[in-house]
Amino acid sequence: MTQDELTEQVLKQATQVNGKKKLSCHRAHVLAEDLAVSLQAIGTICQAQGVKIVNCQLGCFGDKTGG
Repeated sequence: MTQDELTEQVLKQATQVNGKKKLSCHRAHVLAEDLAVSLQAIGTICQAQGVKIVNCQLGCFGDKTGG
């Protein structure tokens, strides 16, 4: 899978909330496993594309309301 294809897959999974792109931590984990890439790769794409990680399973990023 190319970097562009990987980016496209991440953006497909991100949701728009109040005009901002968001991806849940759980969905990032599932996506990384499904695409056989590291979580770091998913995180790097999110950061580059302005996608905020929400509902962090460790409580580090985002909020539980998705707002």
